[in-house]
Amino acid sequence: MQTIAYNGENAYLLLNNSNKIQIVNRYNFKKLGEITSQLNTPRFMAFANNNLYVTNDKYGGDKFVSIYKTSDLSFVKKINFTDNVERIVAVNNNIFVQNASFGFGNKISYITTSNNEVQSTITLPSGNINKMIAYNQSVYAIAAGTTDSYVYQISNTGTITKTYTLTGITDATNLEIEKGKMYFSSGLKVYAMDLTATTVPSAPLFTVANSIDPYSNLYGFSVVNDRIFVSDANGFTEDSKITVYSTAGSILKTFTAGKGSNGVYGN
Repeated sequence: MQTIAYNGENAYLLLNNSNKIQIVNRYNFKKLGEITSQLNTPRFMAFANNNLYVTNDKYGGDKFVSIYKTSDLSFVKKINFTDNVERIVAVNNNIFVQNASFGFGNKISYITTSNNEVQSTITLPSGNINKMIAYNQSVYAIAAGTTDSYVYQISNTGTITKTYTLTGITDATNLEIEKGKMYFSSGLKVYAMDLTATTVPSAPLFTVANSIDPYSNLYGFSVVNDRIFVSDANGFTEDSKITVYSTAGSILKTFTAGKGSNGVYGN
């Protein structure tokens, strides 16, 4: 399973390799429905204007957003892209699509849900986007550079309103925001920074242990209810190791999860 998204009492489970989305009750996980049409290597989901929006990015193939009604799961429309499509978020009933994946790309598409058309394209001035999220009616994108990295705040109408320059921090990624504080990583280091801060942190909050496989390090990174969850994918051959940190950086507990665990969700 690639990702989970919530809409009311329903949870949408996106199965990337199976090209399907299963809908279940988020509390008892009883199946309520399934989407299988117009999906080709789906990646992420968002909800706006009573619709479900899904990014699809087939390696070497089609790249598009497929749209479905949440009322009956019927297909509405496909929006095609030439650039990659990865994460997707909803802000103020508008949709934003990250046209970047695997550390390549610096564009975000803004879709108005009244007509489901691309309204504009936002090009970030520096760095390649590693992750885009929504927080407090704004879009935030973390972009990696070879010397510095950047976090961009984007309004719900597609305008860059603030730039955080992460001076001296290279290849920043894994952006999460909770209670007015940003959390992100660079290499094995995890940083915390207030949204009101004017300078970058002088030291990381903590440093994770090096994995047996460099691609396993920080494979999953989530901040939920004042807890930081870090997943070590353990070479993708064994169960993942999950380490839970406090927001002060101390280890609270560790446990194992399934192979390739990439996220934690509050319910």
